[in-house]
Amino acid sequence: MYDVMLDEANQWYQEPPLRKRKLEPSPVEEKEVQAYSSEEDMDPVEREKYRLQAVESCMKKVMVQTKEDDVESSTKLKSSNAIFYMIFKARGGPLCRGIVRKTSDGRTGHMRLEARCWIDKSN
Repeated sequence: MYDVMLDEANQWYQEPPLRKRKLEPSPVEEKEVQAYSSEEDMDPVEREKYRLQAVESCMKKVMVQTKEDDVESSTKLKSSNAIFYMIFKARGGPLCRGIVRKTSDGRTGHMRLEARCWIDKSN
């Protein structure tokens, strides 16, 4: 019985190995991205696509809250501590909501922005 097993093992061992096929990546055309210095350099079709993306990406609603209650709306944006609540749409996608908190420690040039954004599931 062992002789039969050895013969089968020997035959299996002497079989030529399977040829390995070399897998080549599928050809992918890479689109060359050009850097434009101004809108005049752009192709008219590309310029129109860019313009449409900018139009589709827009703020729908913004509310500003400050610690001081009696501040004019024009000075709320310049307040050292302000919280911005916003609803916006990015490139024609779903509506998004965001909260941006602007804080400063009183020193000139020291400012910190904290942001949280999420997709609005209610729409």
